[in-house]
Amino acid sequence: VLAWHQADSVRARALLAEALEIARAHGDQAMTASILNNLGIVSGDLGDYAGARALYEEGLAIVRRLGDRARIAGLLHSLGSVVGVLGEDAEAGDLLAESLAIYREIGNTEGIAAALHNLASVRRKSDGADATRARYLESLALARSVDAHPTIAASLDALGALACEAGDFAAARGLLTEALARESEMDDPRGVAQTLEHLAD
Repeated sequence: VLAWHQADSVRARALLAEALEIARAHGDQAMTASILNNLGIVSGDLGDYAGARALYEEGLAIVRRLGDRARIAGLLHSLGSVVGVLGEDAEAGDLLAESLAIYREIGNTEGIAAALHNLASVRRKSDGADATRARYLESLALARSVDAHPTIAASLDALGALACEAGDFAAARGLLTEALARESEMDDPRGVAQTLEHLAD
């Protein structure tokens, strides 16, 4: 996984594929699920969302058999997020809602915040601006309570974009400025680019 953290996603995928073969050969289901999850993340980073989906689905099936509630919630969240990227909002919403319910059940505040954020995003069209804003606000409050910086930044950006659409430009600028500062601090080029685009609006 070192190569992955060095931003060498192609090399990381190759290394993880080798590790997956070993885990399968040894019949280590828990390790297999963990590697499938990491391969899904790397595949998503490389833009292979269909591949990431297949990896997450296989990992989810394993952890469901193992009965590991925390890992079920995590893989549901990852799968729901990538299904949302693929434009299948209804299925993504169902997956994320199940993830959210489990995160609430086990008391994982950071997971609740992240799942709320992504659920708000995929159900924005169906649920409308008010429900979407309420989810983002709940996500932001929970993320702040545990210093979950990526979710804080993402929710600030989303709330800023909603404020822009509502014509509340002063509020939007404040939200987006804080989002941009956090994204810059985390060295998140994708987040910075998105927030700059919203600020330009």
